[in-house]
Amino acid sequence: MAEEEEYLPLFVYGTLLEEEPLASTVERAVPARTSGQLADISEPFPAVVFQEGEGTVGGRLLWLSQASFAQTLAALDRYEDVPRLFRRVKVQAESDSGPILAYAYEWVGETWQAYCEAAEKKVAIAAYHQRRLEEALTESSHPTVVQAHFEGVLQATIAAADQLAEAISRRLALALDNANLQMAAEAMPTSTVRKALFKWIQRPIGADVRELRRRATHHYYWKTRGGPRPSVQRPVDAKPYGGPRDLVSYGQAVVAYAESLTQLIEKFRQLRPEALLG
Repeated sequence: MAEEEEYLPLFVYGTLLEEEPLASTVERAVPARTSGQLADISEPFPAVVFQEGEGTVGGRLLWLSQASFAQTLAALDRYEDVPRLFRRVKVQAESDSGPILAYAYEWVGETWQAYCEAAEKKVAIAAYHQRRLEEALTESSHPTVVQAHFEGVLQATIAAADQLAEAISRRLALALDNANLQMAAEAMPTSTVRKALFKWIQRPIGADVRELRRRATHHYYWKTRGGPRPSVQRPVDAKPYGGPRDLVSYGQAVVAYAESLTQLIEKFRQLRPEALLG
């Protein structure tokens, strides 16, 4: 038998505690527990991340029929949508008889918290591209290098907003397809965070960035050299942004705009569940 199908009991929690299809293959069952914590997911079933010292999860240990063990595990893997949503791992469970090694299904799907973290990483990426942009201009690098870092600032800033939109969608179970921050904020119950998100979206630099990013992705934009540093096109369709348009100053303004989003991400994290019920 392959190592991943070593004959071990199965630690179950949540819906597997009630699954009748397992009844015909279970030869013995005892109450048990293991270290872990529930993941905060927007799904109608519990999911656990097994971590030593991070709380206790109650369940049962099941000894499955050895004759059909491999087939049962394969069926359970399909049921738990391995590897997209869960993975089968070995955990140290505890029963009245003492510790025992067992299989268990651990959540690996994406949580709203993971999307918040992804948004923060995108903000950091925007800042990285801005630093590299300034270095490239100082070093008189090839225009393509300069453009790559400038567009990196734009793309990462919009991506941060999109990641936060997905976090909102998942936490509120909105099931928005290709959510943007405007859509997500509109779907939120009234709160100070919702109002702050609309203010962030409506800032002139935001409209300017979204239009420039659209042009960079789907069309083109031009840059001019009206001074010591190249300046970027003013989008006709965007709300007027009156700040400087040379690449360094403009990029610095975009990064500051992106970094202000991290404060809203933290406020969203701190929202109490009852504030999200509407």
